Amino acid sequence: MPRSSKEREGLLDRAISLMALLGTMPSGRIAIARAAELLGCSEEEAVAAAEEIAVFGNRATGARAAVSVEGAYLRYRGVDEMIPQVRLTLPQSLALLSALNATSGPVRAQSLRESLAGILSPGEDRAASSALVRDAAPWSPHLPALAEAVEVGIRCRIRYRSNRENKAIWRTVDPHRLFESDDALYLSAWDVCKDAQRLYRLDRLSDCVLTEDSVARHRYDDRTLNEAFMDDGTLARVRFASRETFAAADWQGILAVSGKRRGPVTVDVACTNLPWLFDQVLASDGAIELIGPSDVLNQYAAYARSLLDGAL
Repeated sequence: MPRSSKEREGLLDRAISLMALLGTMPSGRIAIARAAELLGCSEEEAVAAAEEIAVFGNRATGARAAVSVEGAYLRYRGVDEMIPQVRLTLPQSLALLSALNATSGPVRAQSLRESLAGILSPGEDRAASSALVRDAAPWSPHLPALAEAVEVGIRCRIRYRSNRENKAIWRTVDPHRLFESDDALYLSAWDVCKDAQRLYRLDRLSDCVLTEDSVARHRYDDRTLNEAFMDDGTLARVRFASRETFAAADWQGILAVSGKRRGPVTVDVACTNLPWLFDQVLASDGAIELIGPSDVLNQYAAYARSLLDGAL
């Protein structure tokens, strides 16, 4: 029997309220009985409201909101893009391929890998980006767990070694987002103990454990690495003895590179930690030379003198 306009209006109101309610749930789900209680309706009406959410959509893209019934719970599953082609980001692509390799037999996994490589590539050049996903793309065995933690909002314990530490130590973090920069994957997260935002490079992460706790709310800075370096860093000009030396350094904050295929390479870099840069130059045994600007050279000279005074 068709619903009256009043019943229809009530159903839409409940559906909108349910969407708002699910948006406040860290896990994205709520018990049907609890939803009915908060919405002031029966459990059957709460389920009907969940089904009604599918009619909400974006006319331009065909996107539809998705809420599923899972036993005694309602779960918000985000947006279902009703379009013929699906493009995943590189971290999403790698997470899916990693999961396929972990759960499928070797023959089946390879077949799936080859079949999906084209549609999972994030770039426009399919041949180049397919090769990137299959062979040279950055990845981590902890990527699927971290992707889940970011999506659901789960606090994590990670074992991580920074470039200033001799061994990995455990940290408690609230994951915020995953992204790729300069052929490396990064996790932007809130270090709970230090109460500050930090970036973690995934190839320096040796373990990851999801806790039973949800993340807390934090104010994040979502600038890219280079944007942060440019905004907060000090410009320095460095000369590398060769392109091989420059490639092996793998620095962030590179603004400009000049030099021939063979021979020295001159690099402009935005550095947020000048003592770290000075240490890299001193430890290079002449393979890296700081050449400007004058204020940075003066600070470098003062830093070197302080080291000598401390050694005497």
